[in-house]
Amino acid sequence: MYQVYFEGDNQTFLDIYRHLNDKISFVQDAGTADIILLEVKVADDIRKLDGLKDSKVFVILDKPDREIILKLKQYKIAGILSKPIKQDILLEKMQSFGINSDSQELLKYETLKAKIIAKATSISPLPKVARELIAMSSKENVEINDIVAKIKTDQGVASKVLKIINSPFYGMRREITSIERATIYLGLGTVKNIAISLSTAEMFNKNFSLYGTSGQKMWEHSFITARLCEEIANLSKQKLDSDALYLAGLFHDIGKAILVDFIYEKVTGAADEKRQLGLNHIDVAMIILKKWNIAEQIIFWVKNHHEFSPEINSAVLYFANIIANDPEMIRECSEDISKIIGVDKELFVKKIEDFLSEEEG
Repeated sequence: MYQVYFEGDNQTFLDIYRHLNDKISFVQDAGTADIILLEVKVADDIRKLDGLKDSKVFVILDKPDREIILKLKQYKIAGILSKPIKQDILLEKMQSFGINSDSQELLKYETLKAKIIAKATSISPLPKVARELIAMSSKENVEINDIVAKIKTDQGVASKVLKIINSPFYGMRREITSIERATIYLGLGTVKNIAISLSTAEMFNKNFSLYGTSGQKMWEHSFITARLCEEIANLSKQKLDSDALYLAGLFHDIGKAILVDFIYEKVTGAADEKRQLGLNHIDVAMIILKKWNIAEQIIFWVKNHHEFSPEINSAVLYFANIIANDPEMIRECSEDISKIIGVDKELFVKKIEDFLSEEEG
């Protein structure tokens, strides 16, 4: 049984007691305690560590706070715990502390995880034009001129839209020189979605070598996945929200844009991310998409994009991601996805192969 000294709110004390009353006993003297639990609400609370044996202190945070985490780096604490306190997590931390007398690796791991959460939580909002285009997507009877006008309010986005429309992605036979003409050739939905896609491109302007790729290719993968989601949705016999699925495809790997700043070894999958950092790109995407007020259904599809599900929208994203990673998988995937969306398998294969050929220019 651990001898625990606690300093913090009464409610937090009661929560800990409720979870672990049979595994810990509280003491009044920090010097006699095996473990010290210190609740930190503001940066000034960190000064309380000065009078404690910091090597056996677990700091409890209400939420990840960049200022607090940076100040904690000067102390050799045992670890960081986030509220709400959960029995299995708290017990695991205490057991780890009890087994490992040198707690610096544990501290490094927990501090890193907290820093990632803090960075994801403080991420900048989507650009205004992207937010407004997403909002307009959910409205009925939106006028074409309204969408075009909205894109043109940001000349930087508008010029990038035209650049990508004239790139090999779309293989236009003649140069498109205006957003209006682009909507005639490609359709309003496509032009709108390209504008939204470009809002995320800057986030991938980083070194992704430990992911075995480049930032440009990482963004292109998200873009192609989004386009495949849209294409498969349009092939489906059921009426699917192709705009929502496009966004799910676009955002499915957004968490990697944060994790790439923290990984230190080559990553081959979500399990590698979890091993290195305690979080994977899906965990981080959940934080980002909630911060951006993305619809819950889209967040749900993104959350499950590495797991096969017979639920049609989740399946669309799951298979779109696989095919975007490796087009050779089209036929292997076709049996399952064609049944789910209710189309002939050979028709599905032909449509997707033709679509990818067009994308390659």
